[in-house]
Order: sequence, then C-alpha cells, then structure tokens
Amino acid sequence: MIKKYALVNNITGWFVFAISTIVYLLTLEPTVSLWDCGEFIATAYKLEVGHPPGAPFFLMLGRFFSIFAGDNVELVAKMVNTMSALSSSFTILFLFWTITRLAKKMFPEGEMTLASLIGIIGSGLVGSLAYTFSDTFWFSAVEGEVYALSSFFTAIVFWAILKWEDYAFQEGSDKWLILIAYLMGLSIGVHLLNLLAVPAIVFVYYFKKSKKIDRNGILISAGISIVSIAFIMWGIIQGSIRVASKLELFFVNNIGMPYNSGLVIYLILLVASLCFAIYSSTKENKALPTTIALTLAAILVGIPFMSGGFFLSILLIGGIAFGVYFLALKHTHIVNTVALILTVILIGYSSYAMIVIRSHANPPMDENNPENVFTLLSYLNREQYGDRPLMFGPYYNAPVAYENGQPVISEEKTTWVEDNGKYKEVKLSTDYEYDKRFTTIFPRMYSTQDHHINEYKDWGKIKGKPIRIEENGETIVEKCPTFGENLRFFFSYQIGHMYWRYFMWNFSGRQNDNQSHGGITDGNWISGIPFIDDMYIGNQDSITDAAKNHPARNKYYLLPFIFGMLGFFFQLKKNPKDFVSVLLLFFFTGIAIVIYLNQTPIQPRERDYAYAGSFYAYTIWIGLGVIAVYKGLMERLTKSAVAPVISVALVGIAPYLMAKDNWDDHDRSGRYTARDFAANYLETCEPNALIFTAGDNDTFPLWYAQEVEGIRTDVRVVCLPLLSTDWYSEQMLRKSYHSDPVPLTMTTDKFIQGTRDYCPVYEQEKFKTQYLPLKKVMEFVLDDSEQTKVKMANGMNMNYFPAKNLILPINKADVIKANILDSKFHESIVDTIEFSLRGSYILKNELVILDFLDDMDWSRPLYFTSINSKETMGLDNYFRFDGFAYKFVPAQSYLLSKSMDYVSKKVRGNETTNVKEKNDLMEITGILKSSGKYNTVIQSRKELKSLLTSLLQERFAAYIPLFLKLSENGVKMDTDLVYNNLMNKYKWGRMNEENVYIDHFNDRTIRVIGIRNIFGELATALIEENKLDSATKVLDKCMDLMPNHKVPYEVSMIQLAEMYYKANQTAKANKIIVDYSEVCAQELRYYGSLSMKHKQLISREEQRAQYIIAALLDKARQFKQEETVVEVEKLLQNYSPTSAEIIKQFRMN
Repeated sequence: MIKKYALVNNITGWFVFAISTIVYLLTLEPTVSLWDCGEFIATAYKLEVGHPPGAPFFLMLGRFFSIFAGDNVELVAKMVNTMSALSSSFTILFLFWTITRLAKKMFPEGEMTLASLIGIIGSGLVGSLAYTFSDTFWFSAVEGEVYALSSFFTAIVFWAILKWEDYAFQEGSDKWLILIAYLMGLSIGVHLLNLLAVPAIVFVYYFKKSKKIDRNGILISAGISIVSIAFIMWGIIQGSIRVASKLELFFVNNIGMPYNSGLVIYLILLVASLCFAIYSSTKENKALPTTIALTLAAILVGIPFMSGGFFLSILLIGGIAFGVYFLALKHTHIVNTVALILTVILIGYSSYAMIVIRSHANPPMDENNPENVFTLLSYLNREQYGDRPLMFGPYYNAPVAYENGQPVISEEKTTWVEDNGKYKEVKLSTDYEYDKRFTTIFPRMYSTQDHHINEYKDWGKIKGKPIRIEENGETIVEKCPTFGENLRFFFSYQIGHMYWRYFMWNFSGRQNDNQSHGGITDGNWISGIPFIDDMYIGNQDSITDAAKNHPARNKYYLLPFIFGMLGFFFQLKKNPKDFVSVLLLFFFTGIAIVIYLNQTPIQPRERDYAYAGSFYAYTIWIGLGVIAVYKGLMERLTKSAVAPVISVALVGIAPYLMAKDNWDDHDRSGRYTARDFAANYLETCEPNALIFTAGDNDTFPLWYAQEVEGIRTDVRVVCLPLLSTDWYSEQMLRKSYHSDPVPLTMTTDKFIQGTRDYCPVYEQEKFKTQYLPLKKVMEFVLDDSEQTKVKMANGMNMNYFPAKNLILPINKADVIKANILDSKFHESIVDTIEFSLRGSYILKNELVILDFLDDMDWSRPLYFTSINSKETMGLDNYFRFDGFAYKFVPAQSYLLSKSMDYVSKKVRGNETTNVKEKNDLMEITGILKSSGKYNTVIQSRKELKSLLTSLLQERFAAYIPLFLKLSENGVKMDTDLVYNNLMNKYKWGRMNEENVYIDHFNDRTIRVIGIRNIFGELATALIEENKLDSATKVLDKCMDLMPNHKVPYEVSMIQLAEMYYKANQTAKANKIIVDYSEVCAQELRYYGSLSMKHKQLISREEQRAQYIIAALLDKARQFKQEETVVEVEKLLQNYSPTSAEIIKQFRMN
C-alpha cells in the first residue's frame, strides 16, 4: 500500500495541477490588467527597468514566455499572464504534496490502509482546491504580476524542507538545503515575500535534528530565524552593493581608476573567496585558509555591516571568523554547506545584473537609472518611496526638536553621482530629530498628511494627552496620542481592517469587491449567516437588488474557516512540531507583514495580495481538517472505508462553495478594458504630442500600449509624479521611438536630485496686484546666485518663487502654424494667458512643466489625463475637452448665460451689495436673455466686449469689466473631433458584453476617466449646436456601453436624463429618472432599516441618495413629466416613506 500511496499521491497531485491550470487559463485576462501589470509586462517584453526594487528574474522569465506570442504582439500580455497561471498551478501542486506529507504524519509510520490513503489524498485534494479557488490567490493567478510567481517560490521551498526531512540523516541530504537556498536567491529577483518562509524552514530543521526540544533550543531557533532574514535582507541584498560601492568609490576617487573598476575588483574578490572557501572546506587541516576565505566572503557581502555600528561590525566579523574556524576544525562539511548556501543565494541574486546591464543601454523605460552601484543601492533601498518607522519613531503631530534655535538633524542622506571621471557627493534629504515626548516604541501613526491624520483620529479614537510646546515664540498645547491609542489603531485598522478582513474574504465570504475605507456598504467580509452579518454590517434583508445580486457577493457560510480551525487544533494536538512550522509560515507571511508594512489609512487599493502566503498556510489546515473529521468518524463508524469518503465529501463543501461563488467575479476572460482605455488616451493626442499622466492606471497601461503593441509611439507619456526625480527628467531629454525629446531649457545641474526639489512661493507685496512674465520668474528661480534665494527655518538657502501671478505671452502665428486649433477657433486665440500658482510651494515636477511652458513654441501639442491636480498650475480654463484627455490651448470661449451666473454670484456674495445693484442685475439679466444671444457661444473676448457694449450701453457700462474678468468659461469643445473619437475611433474593451465582468477596479477607472461625463458633455455641446440627432446617438451609445447592471448608475445620470429631454427623447429620459430613482429608493430602504449604531456610519450616503432623487424629480418637473413624477413618488413611498417626506421639503426649482 505504501508503494500505491506514492503513485496515487503523484498522480493526484498532477491531477490537481491540471484542474487549477484549466481554471486559471479559462479565467485568464487576455491582455494587460490595471495597476502594475502594464509596467511588468512592458519591462518583461523588452527587458527594461521597472520600479524599485525591481523583479529581474520575473522579467527574464516573462521575456521567455513572451517569445511564444511570435509576431503577434497582442498575445504578449496573454503569454505573461499565462506564466502567472502556470506559476499558480505549480503552487497548487506543491501545496497538495505539502498537505499530504503533513497528513501522512498523522498516521502511524509504516501503516497505510485504504481508508488512510483516501483520507490523506482527500486532505490534499480539499486543501489545495480551497486555495485554488480562494479569492486573493485566484486574483493574482490570472494577471501578469509578481505575486503568483512569488507564491510558487514560497510553496516549493516549504515543500522542499519537508522533503528534506525524509533524508535528514542520510548522506547528501544537505543538497535539499542548498536547493532551498538557491530558490531563495532566485526569489529575491521576484519579491522578498519568500524570505518570510525562513522561520518555518529553520524550525523544521531544528525539530528534525534536535534530540531534545526545550525552551533554549526554541529561542535559539527563533533567533536564528530572525537573524537569517536580516542577513539576507540587510546583509546580502543591500550589504553586498554597499561594500561594492565603497570599493568603487575608493578605486575611482582615490586611486584614479576608471568607472566600475572598483566593482570589477569587488566581483573578482567575491568569486575568488567563495570558490576557495568551497574548495578548502573539502580538505582536511585547512581550517585557517577556510576561515579567512569565508570570513572575507561574509565581509564582501556586507553581513557584518548591517547593524551600521563600527564596533558591532568588528564584533560580528570576529564572531564569524571564530565560528567558521571552530566548525572548520571538526565539522568541515557544515562549513562547506554554509559556503555553498551563501554561493547559491548570490548566484540566484545575480539576476540583478540584468537590471544594471539593461539600464546601461538606456531603454525607454529605465526607472531610477540604476546603472552603477550607487544608483543600484538607491534602487534596492526603494529610496524614492521614503521611509517609515517600525520599532521607534514619532507620532503624526511630533514637532521637530530644536537646539539653539536650529532644528536638530539626525541624518543627512547623500549619494554619489558621476562627475568628470570622479564621483561627487550629492545631498538627497535631511532627517530631523523629534520632540521625544511625541515619540514612541512601535509607532503606528506617523504620517503627517492631513487625510491620514483624520483617519488616525477616527480609527484610534484619539483623545490624546495635552503637552505644552513652543511654536513661533508662543506656547501652545498639542494633544499627543497615547500608546494605548497607538495600539488601538494597530489592532482596529492594521490588523482588523487590513488583515483580518482579507483573511475572512477568503474563508468566510465577501460583501462585494468595492474598496473599503471603513463603513458597512463596501468591501466587508460576510458569512452568509443572517444573524452574524446583521450584527456586523446591518440588516441584510433590506439591501438593494444590486447588492444582493452583485457578482462579488460571495458566501461560504464560514465553512472554510471552521474546517481550517478543525485542522488547526487537530494538528496542534497530534503533531505540535509540524503545527509550529505551519504556524510560523502563517504568522510571518501575515501578521509580521502587517507590522513591517506599517500601512497608512486610505490606501489607493486593497492590499490582500501581500498576505497570500498566510492564506496558503491556512489552507493547509483546511486540508488537515479532513483528517480531523476522519479520525472523529472512525471512532463512530464500523466500516473504515466510509469514514474517509464522508470526511472528504463534508470538508469538500468548502472548496465547492468557493469555486461556485468566486467564478463569476474572478473570470476576466474577454475583458480588454485596460488595453483599450490606454489606446484611447493615446489616440486622443495629435502627432508628436506630450501627455501628462497622474497615477498608476493612466500611466502603466499606456506604457504597455506603446512598449508592447507599438500604439502611438510618437506620443510622449510623461508621468507627473516621476517628473519630480532628476533621472526621469533627464530621460525626457532623450528621443524615444518616434517621440522627440521633451523641449526643456533647464540643464541637468538645475534639476539634479537635491536641487530645487522644493521651491517655496514667497509672494512679495509689490507683486500681489500684478502679473509677472513667466520667463523672468523662471530666470530668477533658475539663478544659482545667493541673491535669488531665501533662508529657511532649517538654515538652508533655497530658490523660491517671488510671485504667484504669472503671465505667458502667446504668439498667435506660432499657434496657427502648429495647427493647435482648427481654423474655426482662430478667433478665440488669446494674446496672453494669465494664471496663478496654487499652494505655498512648487515641486520639481511643476517646475519642469513651467520650464516647458516658458519656452513653448506650440510645436508639441500638450495633453493632461486629468485637470483636477495641483500640477495643472491654475491653467484649468485653457484645457479643451477632447475625450479621454484635455488639450492645452491658448484660447477662450464665452457664454453670456454662464457669465451672468458668475457676475451674479460675485455681486450678491459681496457684503456691501446694495438694493440698486441687485435691481441692476435683474435688469441686465432681462436684457441679455431678450438679446437672442444668451446661450450662444461667443468665440473671442473682442466679440464679447462689443456685444456687451451694444446691449448694456452707458447705463450699465460699469459692469462690463466685471463680465470680462469673470466670464472665461474655458475653450469651446470641438464637437466634430470628440464625436469622431467617441463614436468611431475609441474602443471599449468589450465592457458592455454580458459575459465580461466589470470589477471594482475597472468600474472605478471608468468613473475616474468620467466616461459617462464625456458622453454627457458631448451631448450637451451638440444640443447647444442644435444637433439633436447626433446628441441622441451619443446618449444611446453611452447607455448601451454602460447599463446599470454593468456599471452602476451615479450622479452623472442626471445630466444624461436632462440631455435626453432636450433632445426630445422623453421616454428614454423618463426611464433613466424612474430606474435611477428606484436604485436610490432601495438604498434608502436599507439605510432606514439600520440601527442607530450602523446608521451613523452612512449618513452621507443617505443624504446623497435623497439629493439624487430630489434632483431627478426636479428634472422631470422641469420638463413637465408629471406622470413620471408621480411614479417616482409612489416608488419612494413604497420603499422609504420617511425619505419621501424629507425629499418633499427640498425641491430644487
């Protein structure tokens, strides 16, 4: 039976592999996904350099898979996604074998009956399938990201150490340890998550090799676990590059050798010392040379220097030398194994050579430009993302400590840059000491951003303790959070919201896939058991139809969780050694990551993928739950073969429920939205344009579209956040494919890191009432003389902006020559653009934009994906809406109706406004409305002034300057261009097809882009031009693309209903009014059913729903649709009588 077990175990493992492979390939996204996938696929396809700290092994493996796309570049993304699918399938394979190996230990050694075989194989089957269909793992399995491959490494190293157990006392067993070390080294080139399996591996080794298990042995093993992770993370990964950088600096700056000579010498020494250590450790009486070689290797990889202290480093070197010498005298095989382990880790880690080699080639994507040891060290340290305190640090409101009127500096961070054959030290940033009364051990609330602070106060229920501090010469009282409040935030947010919630998504159920920042309507875990869910997130009987039928509403009735707990306690009782190993894997890939990440509130996306290893470990216990049930049944059933079958069938309900409920919201087949939206952004642009992007999902997919599919490579994608770095600004000066360099006048020395990273705006009094030429201000800011700088509180002299109000002269001939505007808009071209800087400082990316504008000859069209950011520099009125992007144009258009609104608000909002002025406004409104020009677009300021002069004459001439000042309404839309974009040019990723699931990320992207708003604005403009048929076609396409059941209605539907009315499509408008009202009425019914505890969490949502219904009713009344009004009021009365009465009280017209 033992031989049969081995055969059945292998066959069933491959059977599970086949099942998971089929599942993942069937649900695979056929092209690029949102978030980092676009960047990873693009950098894999051409072996370019992605964001820190890089994933070179993933990229090289991705490149291999991309070859199978052949000449069809549209298949490249699918091939890289397939790599993730197969990585995930192999993860499931090794999970199966891990569970069966652990389950087999639950039975007496050497005994194998048919019943036990069924139970063991069944446990592996159930546990591995539970992970196959788990929410988090399935998500990462079908996209081109690093987490699937990282999970594979975790699975295989944990399986390998269990495999080692079988050979632990046989000659050659150390080869399994060397294999594990090599896999660990390779995994560094994917993600560091795999290193967290080290404690579990150490304890498996300890339990197997130790004759006596005691407290000291456990503590020593725990210490070795932590130190091993530290050796790899801060020793080998960073330390080796740090030592190499010291040698490079010495040989170049001190000896005068060429660049990279120190690096070459370092590599020669490292290879030589490792080879000699391996060789000499195989010989007798070579203790001293072995010690010297291996100690030198340890020094070269930086292990002794990870502490940062000189004396501690000396002690570590001495300790390493003593330990190696002692072992080399009597246990040479251990020294040999250690040398081999260190060597193979470095061989695996050497995948990072690809990053440096490719960066030297200056590819179009070359993030951080890590082409020497100094930039590589910065790259590995993720310095562009900043630091976060872990074990000691300040609270969010900690004041900087001062001595003698100056802030106390704790550290000045520098790097070295190439400069005329030498390296020059450049300052990067300064860290300060903080008032010790505002610092704490284990700081969890540290961010100084306002929106984070508000959330800290909410989650931590901060009351604080009052502390007197000095600020600007005055004594004020600041409330410092207590350590208890710090821990409350840790447990409620970081543990509860950012780990436990994700854990329960996978093993209890999920409310929906909407991102949650707290509250009861989005992204919570559910059980499917009414009384539990009602206590947690309110009355579930009254939720809306949309919420009940949401594809991502997944209910497992706590069964995976319960069966996992059965396995948890059963293994604890029957095999505590293995239990500890699995528990360590569970803890270090879960709670330990929570502690290390120290995440702030309001994350840009859900972070469950970071904890996939923890969920992996829990499914081991789900599998062992089969054995727990089997053992329990064996005590009650006489027929032994029945018990395992029943136990597998019973616990197998868990993966069945997970598969059944998770399939529809994890099936990405047929969805092309990310790819098509990226192409739409690029296709909006004119040839050789620049398009400024603001975030991940309007940047990474565009990079993919250009780098992989070659879409519009003449357009230069400029990522605004990255523009704050010198390396990115410098890369913009290079030609990329068919895109010319970005025309900047600033030389590299003006924007090198540490120079003009931040320029304060100190508006001088004499400039507050005038506009200064942008060119003169930029000359002042870019001047390096001390006269153009201001002294800051920290004693530094910094370049600054002396004025906020700037003026940019426009050369109309250049604009017309560059064909920036169609000839029909030439009259709208302005002579100057006046704008005001926002905020009290200008960051480097904004400085670069101003430099571009300063020397702009209009030969390069300029687009922004969003104009709601600070980086648009107050130029919002000069952006023309062209579809997916906004084009910067030197033109304005005017509309008397809007101008009248602006003037009325300005005058009426003035406290000194008198009765005469109010009466004047009424008369002026009447005059303008009766002119026949009230809603006619006026193309030029000259035409507007002439019209106002003729209409208002001398009697109201005093108001004309106010009209001219307040009447700028932005640039008139080119309806022909936008209509062609939306109706003909753009692709929509099959988003409206019934078998394509629009998940939360895609839904949010649709809302961020404002696709419904785009259609609504075009329809509005077409109706103003009296093109009612075209407007109707636009509205119909919008409704066809985004029906409510695919993309839930939101407030922009009010505009669409109004446009339908204006286009004489009354029935279609009425349908929107009624359908959207019913959606909101159902929401109000749910809100009304909640207890006061829950109701206080949704007050804003309730008010929003009431406002929307009121607005919809007003539109129906505005267009005399009384029957529709009655129908909506009946709906409202039926769903929420209380809200019906409230809404009656605030009619909007």
